[in-house]
Amino acid sequence: DYILRLKKLGVDVICLRGNHEEMLLKSFTSEQYARLFFHNGGDKTLNSFGVSKVEDISEEYIDFFTSTRHYFIQDH
Repeated sequence: DYILRLKKLGVDVICLRGNHEEMLLKSFTSEQYARLFFHNGGDKTLNSFGVSKVEDISEEYIDFFTSTRHYFIQDH
């Protein structure tokens, strides 16, 4: 939520996608990833969002996770 607020304020925030975000996103289309997600704390993640299914996570968060980068290379 803090990062989303910063982005709304126009702060240039670069967010990297971790393995849990990747599992969550892939769980929409893969039963194998859904099991992997739940095996790695997905139930706690869903609890933190106040939902019981991945499909019930707010679109705002799914859009955020989808917008994260796999890597970032800085010139310096």
